[in-house]
Amino acid sequence: EPGHLPARYRWGLAQVLRRSDNASGREAFEALREVDPDSAFADLGAAFLAIFEKRWADAEAAASAAAAKGPFLPEAHFERGYVAQRRSEQAEGAERTDLLRIADQAYSRSLALRPGDAWSHGNRGIVRELLGRADEALADYDAALDLDPMFSSAWLNRGLLRWARKDAPGALADLTRSLELDPRSVRGHTNRAVVHLASGRLDEAAADLEEARRLDPTDALTAYHLGRLARARGDLAAARSHLREALRLAAGGVEVLE
Repeated sequence: EPGHLPARYRWGLAQVLRRSDNASGREAFEALREVDPDSAFADLGAAFLAIFEKRWADAEAAASAAAAKGPFLPEAHFERGYVAQRRSEQAEGAERTDLLRIADQAYSRSLALRPGDAWSHGNRGIVRELLGRADEALADYDAALDLDPMFSSAWLNRGLLRWARKDAPGALADLTRSLELDPRSVRGHTNRAVVHLASGRLDEAAADLEEARRLDPTDALTAYHLGRLARARGDLAAARSHLREALRLAAGGVEVLE
């Protein structure tokens, strides 16, 4: 049915989240406004279009309007949480914490309305980890993967959390599963290389870092870890070269040095 707004919205969301097909998602969201510009789903579509274009104030306004018009729509609270989460990436200090708390509350409301949503669990896990609530974050990642074992970014994020908690075998298993599902993930390859490097598996680390560099030659962290690898192999000239490249790619090197 062409006028079925929930189906149109969810189809567009699926194109973006499941297939990374932003063009089809954009087309679906734009069509929502043509069918019924005053509906909560039209606001949801407007929020996602603003997210595409990184118009964060517009995205927040549209997501808040959708939540006000459709308080029992889990999608409205999910988008409000997502916008707050993304805005927190550009914020600092108390503002960042406040935005993360807004995101946590919005994802929790979404899950209260739709408990079986893997994406709300996965995103709330990220938010809670950033808020320093590691046990709750791990529980969210576990729940996301119970609901959707094909959720590659949840495997990745759980692997990173396990690594931060010094669970190297668990981290390696999760990062490997993430890469089985998404072999083009630069972040997955780079972080698995870190685990290999810490465990002395230099050849395995090299393979992951070379693949990460092939996928994205401009990634500063890949260059940085290639420098660490070269140093571990005793090649100080190569180490310096990679680290200089990492500093150049990081536009000053602050992120790399940290």
